[in-house]
Amino acid sequence: MNDAIRTDWRLEEVQASTGGCDMIFKHSDQCDLSATAAETIFDALDSGTTGLRLWMLTVQDDRALSNRVAEVLEIAHATPQVIVLRDGAPVEVRSHRRITREWVMQWVNQSPRVET
Repeated sequence: MNDAIRTDWRLEEVQASTGGCDMIFKHSDQCDLSATAAETIFDALDSGTTGLRLWMLTVQDDRALSNRVAEVLEIAHATPQVIVLRDGAPVEVRSHRRITREWVMQWVNQSPRVET
């Protein structure tokens, strides 16, 4: 799963992704709820083989990218927040306690393994 996590990225790179799903995980490194959401996501991704790519964004480290994601994808900012994209376009957004293992697993199971 480690190959699927990107921590240093540009929005254009995510929007150019094809052949599967991408998750942008926006979080705060100072928030217990963000830590819980991260644990939920990592647990779900570790449970199986998937083509799902996870793009991590620590809001404190890159506020400009966080703002750009919200602006370009036309999604209101929240932390923690997961934005699911298929072929570069947003298809679902969840934040706070709505980020559940079951929900993440739905996307893991829907995303065929692809070479990156």
